[in-house]
Amino acid sequence: MRRFLAVTILGFLASGPARSIEETKVERVRRLATTGHRDEAIRLVEKYLAEDDDSDLRTQYGLVLSWEGRWEDARRELRKVLADHPDHGDALPALVNVELWSGHPDKADQLAAEGLRLRPNDTRLMLYRARALRDLSRHKEAQKVLSTLLRVDPGDLEARRFRRNLAEDAYDWHVGIEQTAEGFNDGRRPWSETDIAIKRRTPIGPLTARFSTAERWSIHSRQAEFDLYPHIRSGTYMYCNFGVSPDYNLYPVYRGGAELFQLLGGGWEGSGGFRRLAFDKAKVMIYTSSLGKYWGEWLFVGRTYITPDSLGASHSVHFTARRFFRRAADFVSVRVARGAAQEESRKIGDIETRDAYTVAGELQISLSPRWRLNLHSGHSLEHRAGAANLRRYWGGGGLFFRF
Repeated sequence: MRRFLAVTILGFLASGPARSIEETKVERVRRLATTGHRDEAIRLVEKYLAEDDDSDLRTQYGLVLSWEGRWEDARRELRKVLADHPDHGDALPALVNVELWSGHPDKADQLAAEGLRLRPNDTRLMLYRARALRDLSRHKEAQKVLSTLLRVDPGDLEARRFRRNLAEDAYDWHVGIEQTAEGFNDGRRPWSETDIAIKRRTPIGPLTARFSTAERWSIHSRQAEFDLYPHIRSGTYMYCNFGVSPDYNLYPVYRGGAELFQLLGGGWEGSGGFRRLAFDKAKVMIYTSSLGKYWGEWLFVGRTYITPDSLGASHSVHFTARRFFRRAADFVSVRVARGAAQEESRKIGDIETRDAYTVAGELQISLSPRWRLNLHSGHSLEHRAGAANLRRYWGGGGLFFRF
C-alpha cells in the first residue's frame, strides 16, 4: 500500500504542468536578487535562458539588470519580451520603471500611456505614469491619473500616499524660521542662533537662501548663504554651498562646499566632497564622505569628516538612523558621533572642539499640507582648549510654510 501511494504521488508530481518548474526558477532568481546575491542571480538566470527562452525569466532578468543600474541591458531584455508578447503584464511596467530610474520620465510616460490604451484599468501602469508626470512637473495631470486609479481601486494605499505627497510637491516655494539655543555645564552664558530660509524649486534642483544671526556672550554676527542640489543625471546629484559674513565675528568670512552623491544600486548611496571655512586668521579644510543604505522605511548613513592641520589630521565618524513616515518628508532620526567635526561646521564654536561624543535626535512632521514642524536636540561631551569634559546641550525648532 505504501509503495502504491508513493508511486501515485510521484507520478502525479511528474505529470504536473511544466509551467510550475518555470515559476520555481523565476522565484529562485528573485529570491537571490532580493537578498543581496544579484551576481549569482544574474548568472543563474542567464543559465536558465540558455536552456529555455522563457518570457517570465527574461522579464526577471531585465528587472535584476535594472536594479544593478545596467539600463541599456535591461531595456534590451525587456524589449525582447514585449516584441514577442506585447501584452505581457510585467515586462511593460518593468520597462516603464527603467525609464523612470534612468532619468527619462518622458519615455516612461509614453510607454505607460500606450499600455493603458490596451489595459485601461491597470492600476500599476497608472501609478507609474503618475510618477512620470510628477517628474515632468505635470502635477495636475498626475493628480487626474491618481484620481482615476483610486476610482478603480479605492483601497490602494500606495496611490493614496503618493497623491498626498504629490499635493505637497506642487508647492514651489518654502519659507521657514528656525531657532536654536545651546547651553553648557560650566556656567557660561547660553548661545543662540536664528535662521530664516527661503527655498525655491528650480529646473536643475532645489535652491535655498538662508540668512542667519548668532549671539555668543555679547557678540553678534550675521551670515548669508546659498545651498543648491543640482541634478546631474539619473542617480547622480550634487550639494553646492557658498556663504559670506559681513562682520565675520562668529561666522567665517566665507564658507563653501561641494559634494557628489551617487546611487550605487540595491538601495545604497555614496558621496564624497569637501567644506572650506575661511576665518579672519585661519582657513579650515574639511573632507567628507558618506555611505547610506535605504532599507524599507529606514535610511542608515555613515559619514566621516577628515580635517587636516599642522599637527596631523583629525577624524570624525557619524552614524544616523532615520525612519520615514507616510509623507516622504516626515521622519524621526537619531545620530551618534565621535570626533571633533560637527554635522555641519558653520561657526567659530564648531571648530574649537578637539574631540566630542555626541548623541542627537530630530523630528520633522507635517501639520498640514502647507505647514511643517521640525524639532531637534542633542548632547555632547566635548574636549576644548582650556575646557576638558565640557557638556553642551542644545535644542530648537523650526516652522516652515509652503506655497
